[in-house]
Amino acid sequence: MTISIMLFGVIAIAAVAEIVRRRHHTAIMKFMAALVSATTLGAIAYVPSASAATAPQAPLFITNAKLTGTVGTPIKLTTTGGSGAGKVTFTATGAGCSIVVATGSVTAATPAICSVVATKGAAAPFSAISSAAVKFTFAGVNQAAISISNAVTTALAGKSFVLTTKGGTGTGVVSFAVSGATCSVKGSTLTATTMTKCSVVATKAGSGKYYSATSAPLVFNFIPTTFQIINTVHAGTVGTNLTVVALGGAASGTIAYSTTGTGCSIGASTGVLSASQATTCAVSATVSSGAKKLATAPTVNFGFTVENPTVAHPDVATLISVTGTSGAQINNTANGQAQFINQYFNNADHWYINYVKAGSTVTMTWHVNGSNGLPLVAAPVTLHTNLAYSCAVGVTWADNGLNKYPGCGVGAEGTLAGTTDANGNVTFTLVNTNVVGGSAPANTTTAAGVAGNESSTFPWTSMLLQVKNNKYTGNPATEITQGTDRVDFIVIPSSSNANAPTVAHPDVATLTGVTGTHGAQINDTVNGRTYFINQYYNNQDHWYGNYIDAGATVTLTWHVDGASGKPLANAPVTLRGNLGYSNASGVTWQESSLNQYPGGGPSPEGTLAGTTDAKGNVTFTLHNLNAETGPAPTDTTTTGGMEANEGPFSWTDMVLQVGNDVYSGDPAKTINQATDRVDFILIPKSGTLTAP
Repeated sequence: MTISIMLFGVIAIAAVAEIVRRRHHTAIMKFMAALVSATTLGAIAYVPSASAATAPQAPLFITNAKLTGTVGTPIKLTTTGGSGAGKVTFTATGAGCSIVVATGSVTAATPAICSVVATKGAAAPFSAISSAAVKFTFAGVNQAAISISNAVTTALAGKSFVLTTKGGTGTGVVSFAVSGATCSVKGSTLTATTMTKCSVVATKAGSGKYYSATSAPLVFNFIPTTFQIINTVHAGTVGTNLTVVALGGAASGTIAYSTTGTGCSIGASTGVLSASQATTCAVSATVSSGAKKLATAPTVNFGFTVENPTVAHPDVATLISVTGTSGAQINNTANGQAQFINQYFNNADHWYINYVKAGSTVTMTWHVNGSNGLPLVAAPVTLHTNLAYSCAVGVTWADNGLNKYPGCGVGAEGTLAGTTDANGNVTFTLVNTNVVGGSAPANTTTAAGVAGNESSTFPWTSMLLQVKNNKYTGNPATEITQGTDRVDFIVIPSSSNANAPTVAHPDVATLTGVTGTHGAQINDTVNGRTYFINQYYNNQDHWYGNYIDAGATVTLTWHVDGASGKPLANAPVTLRGNLGYSNASGVTWQESSLNQYPGGGPSPEGTLAGTTDAKGNVTFTLHNLNAETGPAPTDTTTTGGMEANEGPFSWTDMVLQVGNDVYSGDPAKTINQATDRVDFILIPKSGTLTAP
């Protein structure tokens, strides 16, 4: 039809032009002009197309409220917005992520965070449109416990063990790691070339929906090839028992101990040696099978001296090693002696600083010498933590006896009991249970960094070792009968921890409850994502508005999940108010640290510190102090009213920061935490609400 009309127009124009050329008649000219206008131009403009799709659709959003799930269980996707009859489809990015097209769901085959985008196809007159990406977190499943199952754990030096395990789940490969002098493991074969103890752990790698799993350590003993007394320390203290140990050789049987020397005695079957006075004890041992003596160990002399700690001759507990920490230990003794050691401790003490990645296992070994200068054998000792005067707080350990926080100088400290061995040494193995989000401190190598990091949001603790019931600190220092090093631990995020947040795998702080407000909470998330969330925040965030009466008490409850999708327990968090870019002002709280108004700039925002509980929840109770009067807002139920009232009325906005996570950024690719934003708008005391 279009071609016919255009052809007719062309023919008509040609005919009329010929008439004009011959006759030059004005009327014909007018006719031609009219014909061009009505026919030719009309034909040119009339080119309809059934497939035209040029109009933009309304914004399209993925609307799922729940963004977490379990590996292998699909999450049904929902959307709102868009225009026309175009079909909605989804795409998912992320390791192991996929879309179940038949059900419109997202799923993951392994623990992952899946970034999902919805697209509504073109349908005349609308062009296609895509939503902002929304991240869905799929948590894995813990394996069954795995353990090393070898029943025999003792062998002669130079022999080997074939390591076996039981437990675990899935198809992951089992590997072994070993620690100990001359110990080595190749595949599943453990060997040692000398008498030693080898501590072995087994790890089964994650597979499918399962996380990796690691066993508890199991100690294997490699003993000498000949029967002998193996003690390396042969000096003791009167009044303190010393245990003699004889072993080695292929023969097995009953071991008997004997001793000679004035004031000496030993348990024939136990090897417990003691002396009632300063003396030398000659100890021998035999191994027998029935009446047949199989081997005799060479005699070893043990000397005993009197030990009596005094101010002039104190016992001394020295920290000789720390393992499981992040980076090198910092010796901060010079500052410690200037600040507190010389005033309140033995001035021979040291002050050491260590950084520990959250979830790490830390071992500390101390050596204790008695006042006589000899190793203090089989002496009771106590590891003290969270020293009262230090105000340390936040570090948690698997051994609950350590998890006491006396406050700044008040209350009982955390403690853990131990006993020195035959060398005067004692080792403590501490398993950290903190989950710390965000980035590590910028400075973890200098004493200056220590000063800042022990007063920031990083958990930290201070420790020392008390020998017997000795006096290790005092004012005046002349009361002290023991020296003891002090060691601090600062807990930082672990990049190898599944819970360490990243841009792709963020921590998520979700506002789960608000009480004490006036009327229902307003969800302005759709506008928030258009205005600022998708540009400067994690696009999982929400924006809520609440009205409060002047003088009200408000509670906010948040739930925090780590990057793995599991609740983030015992994690430090910070409630931030009057966000710098927002120009919020005027709302005052009894919790005065919240009452800072940065005025749209880089000045400090209001803050209030908190800690999540064992389920990842934290609640803040805020007491409003405003007493202003005047008319109330006229619209307290719509998003438009909420946005209009932020300015004429006092208001504040808040977010929850987890640890030192980055919750806002430009560009948004720096963000490793999601956090809902909640606004409070004040209703004056004399205000009377009017229906909008």
